Amino acid sequence: MEAVLRMTKIAKRQESDKRYYMANREKIREKQKQYYEAHREQIAENQKRYYEANRDKAMQYREANRDKIAEGKKRYREANRERVREYNKQYYEANYETGREYRQAHRDQIAENWKRYLEAHPDYKKQYYKANREKLAEKNKQYREMHQEQIAEQKKRWVEANPDKKRASNHRRRARLKGCEGSYTTKELNDLFEQQEGYCFYCGALLYSSFDKEIHIDHKIPLCRGGENYIENIALTCSKCNLKKNKKTHEEFLDELQRCDRI
Repeated sequence: MEAVLRMTKIAKRQESDKRYYMANREKIREKQKQYYEAHREQIAENQKRYYEANRDKAMQYREANRDKIAEGKKRYREANRERVREYNKQYYEANYETGREYRQAHRDQIAENWKRYLEAHPDYKKQYYKANREKLAEKNKQYREMHQEQIAEQKKRWVEANPDKKRASNHRRRARLKGCEGSYTTKELNDLFEQQEGYCFYCGALLYSSFDKEIHIDHKIPLCRGGENYIENIALTCSKCNLKKNKKTHEEFLDELQRCDRI
């Protein structure tokens, strides 16, 4: 009988506490917030001691409630987006050196985790760029201004190591400026080199096996005369032929070469 009365009393107390909380929710939350702000370090220390004393228990709980915890964190981030962003920023600045050491020590693991995340969220980069376009542009601008010499040196080394890609990039840029369509890849250039068997498209001179300064990438129909920047409109030539061809079409230039041969 005493047990029944005790259970009844507890149930009534719980119901009373619930009604009080529902009636004073905002007041209680504000009071909790103030207490937390005033005792932040003490609370953090207590949590740390509890975790160290109950590490196995905490790990078991996380393993058993992984989805529940992840969903709760997701709801919190969505409801406190600005607060979370500000906290992450302050934490990053306060722990920059520690974070850098960790990233260097776990570079492969971080790269693998990031790879898996992108595979699971293929539209992440595109969505992030759309949502933060102006912010990223400003950040990139600041970085370029602060690292001009470093960027120039990196570009120089890249151009020296990739003359074919640099030349293809210049052609794409020219095509964009002239409003022309099309682009091509390094693989397509290499395939074209094989098709021409390493010889100049116009005079038949032997070209080198790499796209150095002796190999020119020519538009058969020049961009200035409405030609496109697709691989079908590309010919690999020696420097002499490309410079002599100038703004002629490939047919006009071949006719000119034939007339010179007959003379």
